[in-house]
Amino acid sequence: MITLKVESEVMGYFELETAVVRLNETTWEANLVPGWRIGEMMNGGYLLAIAGRVLGEALPNLILCRSMHFTLLPPLSGPSAVKLKSCAWGKIPAKPL
Repeated sequence: MITLKVESEVMGYFELETAVVRLNETTWEANLVPGWRIGEMMNGGYLLAIAGRVLGEALPNLILCRSMHFTLLPPLSGPSAVKLKSCAWGKIPAKPL
């Protein structure tokens, strides 16, 4: 379970439900909230918001022009690891990260 240190008096639901905690140089933890499911799948925009938070923390000076995201299996609600792997510029990974 994620414990957050609230730095402002008011934190919106979306901020809380897309929060990430850095575990090490390449791994963050997020708590996937069941209310963001559409049928069996988590809402893609919700997952993308979590990925954006990870990228924002890992690469604070990044200007993201394009990204590719794949969901191979429906993620379960609850604590989830988010792993960041860098690729060479202009390259697409040959297999899922």
